[in-house]
Amino acid sequence: MASSNALLVPSVSSMLMKSDNLKTYFPLWVDDLINSNEHRNVQQKLLSTINHLRVFENTIECGIYIRQSKDDQILLIASGQLGFVVVPLSHTLIQISSIYVYYLNLSRHHELTSKFTRTPAPVTDLYELIEKINMNRKSREKWFGEPLLISVCNPAFNEERSSTNINGRFLHFQLFINGLLDYPYDQTSRDKFFDLCKKEYQDNRQQLSIIKEFEESYVPERALNWYSRQKFLYEMLNKALRIQNVNVLFLFRFFIQDLYKQLKKLKRKQAQKSIRVYRGQYMSKQELDVLKESNGQCISMNSFLSTSLDREISRMFVPTKLGDLCVVIFEIDVDPHLSYGAKPFADISSQSQFRDEKEILFMIASIFRLVNIRQENEITVIQMELCSGNYDHDMKLLLKHMQMENDKYHECFSFGHVLRTARMYDLAEQFYNRMLNELENDHPLVAELWGSIGLVKKAKGEIEISSQCLSKSLEKYEQMRDRTGIARCLQNLANIHHMKGELNQAIDKYSQALNIFHELPGNQDKSIANCLHNLGATYCEQRKFTEAVEYYMVALNIRKTILPHTHPDIATTLNNIGNVYFLKNKYDCALQYFEQALDIFKISLPSEHPSIAKIYYNMSLYYLSKSDYQRSLVFLNRAASIYRNTLSLDHPDVHRCANTIDYVKQKQSQEK
Repeated sequence: MASSNALLVPSVSSMLMKSDNLKTYFPLWVDDLINSNEHRNVQQKLLSTINHLRVFENTIECGIYIRQSKDDQILLIASGQLGFVVVPLSHTLIQISSIYVYYLNLSRHHELTSKFTRTPAPVTDLYELIEKINMNRKSREKWFGEPLLISVCNPAFNEERSSTNINGRFLHFQLFINGLLDYPYDQTSRDKFFDLCKKEYQDNRQQLSIIKEFEESYVPERALNWYSRQKFLYEMLNKALRIQNVNVLFLFRFFIQDLYKQLKKLKRKQAQKSIRVYRGQYMSKQELDVLKESNGQCISMNSFLSTSLDREISRMFVPTKLGDLCVVIFEIDVDPHLSYGAKPFADISSQSQFRDEKEILFMIASIFRLVNIRQENEITVIQMELCSGNYDHDMKLLLKHMQMENDKYHECFSFGHVLRTARMYDLAEQFYNRMLNELENDHPLVAELWGSIGLVKKAKGEIEISSQCLSKSLEKYEQMRDRTGIARCLQNLANIHHMKGELNQAIDKYSQALNIFHELPGNQDKSIANCLHNLGATYCEQRKFTEAVEYYMVALNIRKTILPHTHPDIATTLNNIGNVYFLKNKYDCALQYFEQALDIFKISLPSEHPSIAKIYYNMSLYYLSKSDYQRSLVFLNRAASIYRNTLSLDHPDVHRCANTIDYVKQKQSQEK
């Protein structure tokens, strides 16, 4: 390993353990006597079966924790006098799935049950409490399961719905899973995965024993068997998918790849006939409303989807209405002739402990079309069909193009590219650094790695470090006499000069890169368009608006010729043309370009991508120019929200947006 490549990188273990708990079913116990000997014994007993338990001695800390736990189904145990305080406070919190009250005065407990319907009968024996909790756990595991992880492909969604990340999430999750499936793994990766499992279940001897067996005896041919019978794998994998813990999913990739291959193998062996499968599910009204509004559209199931050939079995999973949750039955039609090219699915009864359930398992990121949603008494029936290539044409075309762009990268870079384009900058940087530390200094991939790190640093606003990384990349490419790499580095360094206000130096490097791209063999249209676009941006900065529009228009025409019409690069050029017209005081013309760009970005990028924030910022300036301060603030606040979630606090875009908000508020107050 070459130390000259090394950057200061967090240890793998520190990156992985940022999530305290990878289980979604999580008990909390609040009691002022929680540390008594009797209670400690019961806590140990609970830990042996449910793995995690957090205890609190006051209601304030407990309440704060619950409100911050957005990703867990919390089981609350309230005992002693604190029960009378915490139950009313917690009763309306959606994070709480169940409440148990231990050893309260029965007459006073009646007051709670009369006011709060979720409060069950009190338990007066601690071991009875354990038994009830275990029964509840098994019941919820069997009947409730995890909330479905769904992305909707719906170009028709309006702006107010765009915050649900309708298209960007759909698109980038497909690319992300494809990246996981393609990225190779070795024994070191598997060892890190087992270390994670042991850390997660360190207080549970029973699960540690199973993990040891898994580590010693696992073979790829038994992946489905392990997935179906060992809930620690199911729990960790689905929680990581739910909270998008990319580091954990990256370690899980060997298991995900084995499941994928085994499903493909089983599918090839099984009869290719049309089937209808079912899944019982509890869903919130809000989740159901999103699906109703998306009727006729395509959805991606962002986890493994378990279904049954038997409708009655699926109905058993949702026997009665549960609180405010809706009872849902999914009816999924699968035509093997129409589902060619879909993610694999198979009957896994032969691999399952529960063969009578007739389980059909669908791979992560399977795509379905919502056909119809109807009501049968208290049951909502959602009819779907498995899709392959017959989903939304524009989305399919864009996904295919972006996958082709990703495939151009060396297999070691494709996953990092997916992370970077999905603006997961910290994770992309960790990924690239991990690879850099594993390569010798003279390895040919080191040049591209330094360039990739430089682009991530640029996106994070760390301009000087970005410049250093890109300069190292250029030096490596020059040593290898790689003219394509040299041209790309010159262009990226020109971007840095532009950001630093060194405009003449930027134009010089853009021009050098453009000349090289013109001389290179093959089709260099994409790179040429990038250079022309960037030259337009630099001339705009110099207030040479005529030259800027000329370069932008040539770049736009090339991009429209070679790219899908919903590609984000087209939107970027449209936005920049809008900037030029805005600076020329042609505000209405500028707004038209901003709106065209926003429409494309909403389809092609995650809803919290900084490029969308830039559009919102530009639109806020349009309304500011019209003295419409209220609408200007609406768009500024949208931009600020995205910047807070994606950029560092010292990023120039964050400061510029905050300063503009202050200015608009000041102007607004002067009008009153």
